[in-house]
Amino acid sequence: TVTVSNSITQIGYLNLGSSNFCYSGSAAPSIRSSRFNPGTSTFYYNSTSNAQSVTALTYYDLKINNNGAFQIPLGSTTTYSANALNCHNLDLTEGNSVSSGFTYLNMQLTASGNITIGNNCYLSAYDQVGFLFGNDYPIYLAGDWTNNLNYDNGSGATSLFTSNARTVILNGTGVQTIGGLSPTNFYNLTFNKDSGSVALSNSITVQNRLDIGSSVMALGTSTLTLSCAGIYTTGAIARSTGYITSEDNQVRANISWNINNNMGSYEYPYGYGGTYIP
Repeated sequence: TVTVSNSITQIGYLNLGSSNFCYSGSAAPSIRSSRFNPGTSTFYYNSTSNAQSVTALTYYDLKINNNGAFQIPLGSTTTYSANALNCHNLDLTEGNSVSSGFTYLNMQLTASGNITIGNNCYLSAYDQVGFLFGNDYPIYLAGDWTNNLNYDNGSGATSLFTSNARTVILNGTGVQTIGGLSPTNFYNLTFNKDSGSVALSNSITVQNRLDIGSSVMALGTSTLTLSCAGIYTTGAIARSTGYITSEDNQVRANISWNINNNMGSYEYPYGYGGTYIP
């Protein structure tokens, strides 16, 4: 394990191998992506007092265990192509309080493994002064989404990505699970999978649009809520050949669709055993 408590300025190559690398300084580490090899290491941002900024790199496992505000990355960007954060697993571990456990994400994030949000951590698509980083900065996830956030903002909310235009894209193979101890509130949720399915182990809300593509979505005992808080109402669910499993082991799928006063044709894309039965 390597621990750095102040700052990092890179001159040569940094090869981490399988070591743990712990950084508690406030300035973003000055590391060049062309001279950084993460190996299979875990890179920790773990200040107990300072707000920290992360450098846009390709990490392996990235863990944020920080009791101060956390910005990804330092400053704003106009494009994400040169400022994308890539990692295997992203783990936002528990802070001491929600007010000091915010992670501000203002770039594209691609995780080939899992994303886990711990209790008293909050992942925001706004920067520290409230500027929205929206659909130009999607989140790509090849593994599972686990939301263990336990936070009440006064109205019972325990969700992520509220009132913004962030898109989360599930693009892994096999079964990807959306769950955790708390429900998640997405804006846009898209399944772009060549194979496999998506399963819920806790309820979710999609504010604008759910695109299931060619995937099979299993709700289990959880509820899918379409709040229609964005621009879509009748088109709040999109698909190509995919469907939502109508029942599983005699458990009926539960979809709540808030149509307000918008009249029209609303198609529930149910299916079972490979057959589409809307």
